[in-house]
Amino acid sequence: MSNRKLAKAIQGLFREVWRLYHTTSKKLINWFLRTALMTQRKMRASNAGFVLPTTVLLILVVTLTVGAMTFRAYNRNVQVIGQSQQRVIYNAATPAIDRARAKIEFLFDPSKDTRYPGGVPPETTLLGMMLNDGSNGVSRRTFRDPDTNQDIDPYQLPDEARVDLDGGGVDNAWSFRTDTDGNGQADATVIYSILFTSPTDDAGTNPNTLLLRLSDKDKADRLWIRQGPLSNETKSLGCNFNTSSKGSLRGWFDERSNTSILRKNFQVDAFVVPDNPNATAVTLEFQQDRQLNRGNKWGAWFRNDLEIHPGPAFNWNGAMHTEGSLILSNGGQANGGLTAHLISAPSSCLYTPDASEITVTDITPSEANQENRDYLGLVMAGRSSDNSRTGSARIYLPTTTPAQGVFRDLDSTTDGAIAAARPMSVSIDPKVILFEDGYTVRDTDGGNNRDQQNWARVEETFPQRIRRDPQVAPYVDDLYRADNRWGPKPRYDSTADNAMRRPTGDGG
Repeated sequence: MSNRKLAKAIQGLFREVWRLYHTTSKKLINWFLRTALMTQRKMRASNAGFVLPTTVLLILVVTLTVGAMTFRAYNRNVQVIGQSQQRVIYNAATPAIDRARAKIEFLFDPSKDTRYPGGVPPETTLLGMMLNDGSNGVSRRTFRDPDTNQDIDPYQLPDEARVDLDGGGVDNAWSFRTDTDGNGQADATVIYSILFTSPTDDAGTNPNTLLLRLSDKDKADRLWIRQGPLSNETKSLGCNFNTSSKGSLRGWFDERSNTSILRKNFQVDAFVVPDNPNATAVTLEFQQDRQLNRGNKWGAWFRNDLEIHPGPAFNWNGAMHTEGSLILSNGGQANGGLTAHLISAPSSCLYTPDASEITVTDITPSEANQENRDYLGLVMAGRSSDNSRTGSARIYLPTTTPAQGVFRDLDSTTDGAIAAARPMSVSIDPKVILFEDGYTVRDTDGGNNRDQQNWARVEETFPQRIRRDPQVAPYVDDLYRADNRWGPKPRYDSTADNAMRRPTGDGG
């Protein structure tokens, strides 16, 4: 074969090889592309419907979060604005409370309002004084204004006007204009009232119970206080003086634990009304208890022994206390002597055991913790003038049926001393009282009277009337004789014989 034919044959072979390669490559690429396209289509088909719900849910969550934060910010902004406005109105109402307190102080100051009665003022009198209109039997009181030469009501300030709360005429309520934003222009009206009347008790109903039973609206309609004295809320009310028979004590409350203290509740309400109807309105309430001391409940309070042995009949009403011993007798007369009645009448608010108690001191070593401060007073029937255990005294007892007059006689068989005790041996030594502020009996050996006692018999015979109890000393002093009967420098001897003699003064 020639070279030319061989060259053509080789070219043909390469041409067929290339054609085979080209055909094979094209088919392979087409298969690969078809396979890849089908796979992509399957993936798209499986992910269809996922993107749109996810996007919508994400947008919804973002929207709700932003909305909640916006709403919270708006509410907080409104709250801060309301608190700011409330504080402004509160500050505007505070002067009204101060005005009411000043008027209450003026009401109870006799040097300023000379109409204030002596003793405990009735509720109606206080009401007439503050109304200052001549009602309730109380005359009007005015002051002359030197500038205008006009009469001035002391309970109405120059910028105030009285207000009618219940439609029955002006009451103890006032209104005045005020500037709340500090721009020099009045933009709100302040109204405040002073209430202190309580329900009447003519039907025998306890006013405090009636106050608790009525609604606040019923009390407001009658211009009654919301409740009794705050200081008595945790205590039982011994009595409230609202019946017509109580006279000057009408409208006052007392404590069962201390019948000498009377209390009355004054209720002040202040209301600020802004001119802007969309502004915040505020109401404040202030309550004040006024306390009056009806007097010392002790009819007799002795730092020394209390000895009562009168000749003729001697009637006693009320409470007595001695820091020494109580020695009672009838002075040797069969129809004489002491009769210790209970205080007041059974229908009185003072008819309570503590108002008529008879007590002797009882200072125990644990309470004293110092020398000459251990002492127990003794209740004895006898006379120190002759150092005898004779005579008696009649003691009335508290009872649920006081009309029957339950009483017991105190004598040597019912008193609190042992049989061997004598008045001079159990009486307290006044020298120790005066120089040492101590407690000891007059005997030379001293003592605390505890070995002379039979208190079980006293407690059984005179329950709720005679008891042992240390008391806080009132402002009295029975160590000084104002009449100077014994002279300025009395001689004294602790022995019984010399103690019974009448001392002789050194200087006239």
